[in-house]
Amino acid sequence: MMTGKCVGLSLAALLWVTAASAATVTVSDDVAAPCGRAGDAYVVARGARWISTNVSVETVRTVQKRLLGDFLWARCAGKEYLVRDARPIEQAEALFAPIRKLEPERSALTRRQSKLEATQADLDREQEEIERSLDRADDDSRSHDDALTRRRLESRRRQIDERLRTLEKEERELDAIERSIDQREEEIEAKAERELWQLIDRTVANGLARPAR
Repeated sequence: MMTGKCVGLSLAALLWVTAASAATVTVSDDVAAPCGRAGDAYVVARGARWISTNVSVETVRTVQKRLLGDFLWARCAGKEYLVRDARPIEQAEALFAPIRKLEPERSALTRRQSKLEATQADLDREQEEIERSLDRADDDSRSHDDALTRRRLESRRRQIDERLRTLEKEERELDAIERSIDQREEEIEAKAERELWQLIDRTVANGLARPAR
């Protein structure tokens, strides 16, 4: 599934929108099999949001400027259908609302991951500089000051190593949180798509879905 702030439709569906009248028609030659099989696709566009599957972003962007308004488009068993009725479009979008409820949790995780990565990068750079300083110390004379400097650098290197080990543990914890969010999102999405295909089947059966080609 893809989501975004643009809308998309096949060129055939766009041409239908231009030519069709406003009257509702009943589809008499509907798909024999239920929607949702391999190769079937949909686009739900409402306001600035869109949700889709099996439709490329390029296809979405190609026609978005020439298509206005909310719609539910589906390709089932090689046939294309378009729904303009507000109620099924609202119902379709609502099916995916639980996914949006995960967004604050995912955003918080992303912030923690970014902060962790920045800290790791800073420590890695400092560690590299310490290694270079120790190499230079080996090449210099073994004066008392050089020995003190070396001990200080080695102490700091041990501190960094310990800090990096702590960050690695935190990274594993964040990875586990991310896997949990991903799993919940996949479960919600699978359920929403099953119900969406059933909704599309009903709109085809009751004539709200008009043939797009």
